[in-house]
Amino acid sequence: MDRMPESNHIKEIASDAVPAWLPGAWPEDQPLVGLFSSPGNARWNRWSILGIPSEYRCVSRRDAGDGKRVAEILDIIQPGRADHRDMSDRSPFHGGWIGMLAYELGFLFEPSGRSVPEGSKEQAGSGLIEMARIDSALVHDNLAGQWLLVGDRRQWPLLESILASSTSPATNGDPIGRCAVTPDAESYMTSIRKVIELIHEGDLFQANIGHMTRGEVKAGPRSIATRALSTAPARFGAYLELPGDRAVLSLSPELFLDVNAGGEVTTCPIKGTRSEAGCETELHESPKDRAELNMIIDLMRNDLGRCCTPGSIRVVSERDIEHHPTIMHASAEILGRLPAGCSISELLNASFPPGSVTGAPKIRAMQVIDQLEGFQRGPWCGSIGFFSNCGHSTLSVAIRTLLLEACRVSDDSCRFSYAAGCGIVSDSDPALEYVESMDKCAVLDRFSDPVDQERDLSRSAAVPAAT
Repeated sequence: MDRMPESNHIKEIASDAVPAWLPGAWPEDQPLVGLFSSPGNARWNRWSILGIPSEYRCVSRRDAGDGKRVAEILDIIQPGRADHRDMSDRSPFHGGWIGMLAYELGFLFEPSGRSVPEGSKEQAGSGLIEMARIDSALVHDNLAGQWLLVGDRRQWPLLESILASSTSPATNGDPIGRCAVTPDAESYMTSIRKVIELIHEGDLFQANIGHMTRGEVKAGPRSIATRALSTAPARFGAYLELPGDRAVLSLSPELFLDVNAGGEVTTCPIKGTRSEAGCETELHESPKDRAELNMIIDLMRNDLGRCCTPGSIRVVSERDIEHHPTIMHASAEILGRLPAGCSISELLNASFPPGSVTGAPKIRAMQVIDQLEGFQRGPWCGSIGFFSNCGHSTLSVAIRTLLLEACRVSDDSCRFSYAAGCGIVSDSDPALEYVESMDKCAVLDRFSDPVDQERDLSRSAAVPAAT
């Protein structure tokens, strides 16, 4: 039986539904934005949030200008209104904004990070900022096994009916068609060699270099999202339907920023990757991977230190091994505290884009990335998350992320782009870095029957000869 708490803004709902089932039950005439946390006992495997946008606020690359439009949007989504602050312990979200920040937004915060003219690259199909206003939402608490309705009560009956109609989906689907990877393996390894040369010359310590996979999925966007979120659940999964028949689907394991109502900031950078069949001890003890993570810990401490209270920053964990679908990672945890009055805009100016997907020193790494990658990153290596009325914000690092285009929810196919990369350091082996990048593409296999695919993105594929 449903129990109505004292608050008029929260209602508990009895349901055994799994959040990943809901895209399949969502009405076609209602857009969906959702954040999906995988089941598990880890601290960050807890909250899923789904809602129907009441409005969108977007900043395109054309109207970004000198950053005034960006500042306006960031001011609008600024969390921390006092009306629901007393309920932040019940749910981190009580209405607010859910959306994504593209990687290229970082060039407005750090203009010197750009090294090639804007417009000279293949364009990303997203704006710099894409935000949806969510007045009421379905929230699932993995820890309590509880569904909640939060925010504006007027939309609760519709959301409750969607929850009641959700059922377990089939997880076998149509295969991905032929994929094109840009650049090819040899060109990608050439870029890696260039980074290694720059490192040996003392120009920088680390840079994250990626490649892009493009293809077509023979399924509709909600079917893709349901299958992906069911078979490759992620701590910071997301499915965002955007204006213009576009969607972003993310299966990220990485936390960029969590800011609670009291101003405590947490970041958990990831550096070091092995396939799920790899050796955990080898990853934990690897000097190269340990050095990569240590560099990013120092970078994130520096970024947070630009706006956190002096003396508040501490490293809680220097190295943990995390297991995720298809892959394992090494991660760290860093805490800080914002002074009273510090805005989300100030925090993003200090820390965006995430250091784990740029390199060190950050601005020089951004320049090298801009020079060597022939495509705009868009959502990939940007950030996805929420800004709640109760003062809480959580943003992921948007890795394992697809941009879906030409994808009306009633269609049975759509185009996709998906990027993956590696952090390059002085002792990187170009061939092994290429293999690691393809390990990160293996999650695409979760959308299809590998027998029918016309590509092999797994570690078992032939490794290019190292040179």
